[in-house]
Amino acid sequence: MRADFVVTPAGVASGWVAAPVDQSLLDDLRTVAGVGAVAGNRLREWPHHGESVAINAFDPTYFASPEFGRWLLLEGGDPNEVWRAVARGEGVVVSTSFPLHFGTRVHDTLVLESPTGPLPLPVLSVTMDFASPGGTVEISRTLYSRHWNDSQVNRVWVRAEPGADLVALRTALASDLRSKYPLRVFSGEMVDYWVAQIRRGFAGVDVLRAVVFLVMLLGIAD
Repeated sequence: MRADFVVTPAGVASGWVAAPVDQSLLDDLRTVAGVGAVAGNRLREWPHHGESVAINAFDPTYFASPEFGRWLLLEGGDPNEVWRAVARGEGVVVSTSFPLHFGTRVHDTLVLESPTGPLPLPVLSVTMDFASPGGTVEISRTLYSRHWNDSQVNRVWVRAEPGADLVALRTALASDLRSKYPLRVFSGEMVDYWVAQIRRGFAGVDVLRAVVFLVMLLGIAD
């Protein structure tokens, strides 16, 4: 995550996923003084072969350049070429859990059942994304919007203009659009929030470790 800010609607769709709003939010954010560039993100659950996966759709500008951040690729080709191909809608990148659930590998054709009909796309690479246990599909939002008839966004990545006052910009992002959208603005604490949620999720591991150690001691004593 390299964006200066992540802006999300204040409402929640489910769990940690923000409620979607119309993509006009992107145009409104561009009017805020100090904003250099924005990239929209639509995240939603979608059925695939009887299970639930996550569709993680980003604007082509997000994939085409690393200035907003970039997922690490674990397989397949030059990262720059792969992400540019995703930006052009020529393929997708799937999470590590996706092949485990569906057997879909790099260079295979993934067929997503979109509202406009089956959408076949080559799998260009694999990355780590934990948006859904069943698997995640990284896809261009332009391609997604066309086939899902959905122009909404859950999150917007925001880059400041060079030399902009980030404190003042954050205040402006939260206040200038307050009457139109109830928004939340994250900067560095977004990463802190995710880290806290991960640690919370794995908090029980210490208890399990102690139980396993106790069972081992009892086995040795026996």
